[in-house]
Amino acid sequence: MLRSPGTYAVTTSPFVSRTRQQQRFAEFCGLAWTMYDERVRFVLLCALLVACGARSEIAGVLPVEDAGAHDAHDAGDAGCAVTLSVGTIVPTPSSCWIDQKVSNVTTTLSWDCKTGAAEADFDVPFEGTVDPNGNVSIQATTTFPWSDGCTWESAQVIAGQLSSKALTYSYSEHPIQGTSCAPDYCKSTATVSVQ
Repeated sequence: MLRSPGTYAVTTSPFVSRTRQQQRFAEFCGLAWTMYDERVRFVLLCALLVACGARSEIAGVLPVEDAGAHDAHDAGDAGCAVTLSVGTIVPTPSSCWIDQKVSNVTTTLSWDCKTGAAEADFDVPFEGTVDPNGNVSIQATTTFPWSDGCTWESAQVIAGQLSSKALTYSYSEHPIQGTSCAPDYCKSTATVSVQ
C-alpha cells in the first residue's frame, strides 16, 4: 500500500551503513520498504541483493544456510549428490575372502538435501544419512554361505565428513546361522575419495 507524499517516516534501516553514501542508500531503502506492499518489497530486496552481492553486509539481513553439507552439487528437487571412488579393497588378513561390493568402483552418493536420506549404489545399495553438517553414514549388509556350513552376514559402512574429501570404508562379518562356524576375523578398511 502506498502512502501519500509528505507522510513518510524514516525508519531504522535493517542495513549496515558505514559511509554517508551508504547511509543515504540505507535511508532510501528504509523509505522504499515502508512505501510498498510485500510483493514490491521482495522485488526490491532481490534487486538490492543482486546489485550488492550476496556476500555484502546487506545480505546479513537474510538467513544464510551453513554450507557444510552443501559443498556438494545441489541437483535441485532431485537432491544433493557427490561422486564416490573406492580403490582396491585388501582384506585383513590378506588370505581372507570378503563379500565386499565396492573395490575399484565409482558411484554417486545422492541424498535429499532436506531430510538427509542417502543412498550410494555399488553392487549392493548402501543406505543411510548425510546430516546438515556433511557427516555421512551409509551402510550395506550382505549374507553369504561359507564352506564351514554357516551363513554369514557382512556389515559394510562408509562414514566421514564430506568436506574432508575422504570417507572411510570398513568391512566386518560374523556368522548368523549354523554351528561350529569359522572364527570371524576377516576385516577390511579403505579410503573413499569424494569428488
